[in-house]
Amino acid sequence: MSSDTKRLFLAIKINPEPSLLQLISHFRNSLAGDKINWARPENIHLTLKFLGETPVYRISDIEKIIVETASQNNSFTTELKGIGAFGSRYQPRVVWAGFSEPESMINLGESCLNTFHKYRFYRDRQNFIPHLTLGRIHEVRDKKRFWDLVEAEKETIFQQVKVKKLILFESILLKTGPVYNEIHFVKLRK
Repeated sequence: MSSDTKRLFLAIKINPEPSLLQLISHFRNSLAGDKINWARPENIHLTLKFLGETPVYRISDIEKIIVETASQNNSFTTELKGIGAFGSRYQPRVVWAGFSEPESMINLGESCLNTFHKYRFYRDRQNFIPHLTLGRIHEVRDKKRFWDLVEAEKETIFQQVKVKKLILFESILLKTGPVYNEIHFVKLRK
C-alpha cells in the first residue's frame, strides 16, 4: 500500500457486552484445536461498505457521501441474536453473529450501498447480509461439534445495539492482526 492510499471501510462500531464476550470465549475454548482467527473485541463491527485501497484525495468525497447517507436514515435500536456461519456444512469459512430484526440494518446497508453507487463507488455482486464477523475459519476438524455449537446459540439474544452513527475506518494490516483507526463519523438522524 502506498502512502497516497488508505485501506478504508464504512461501518457501525459494536461495543461487545459481557454476554457476547462470554460467547466468543466459549467458542474459542470449545474450538481451541481448530484454526480460527478470532476477532479482537475492540475490532468488532458491522461493515456497510468496504472501499479497499482508496486514494487519500477521495476521502473528502467519501465523507460527503457518508453525510448524505446519514441524512437519509434514522438511528435505531436492534438486538444481536444468533450465531451462524458462512460457507458450506463441510467447509465453514466465517463464524458470525446476526440480528433479531435485520430489516432496519438491511435498509441502512442498502441505502449506504446505493448512495455510494450513485457516486461511482460501485456495489459488489454480493447481497448485503448484516452480520458481525466473530472468526475467520481456516480449518475445523470436528464439523459436527462446530455445527452443534452454532445450533445451540441460534436463537440466543446477546445484547442490544444502538445504531447512531456511521464511521469511516482505515484498516492497517499488521502481522499481529488488523488495527482500525477512525477517520470520520456522522450521526444518523434522531
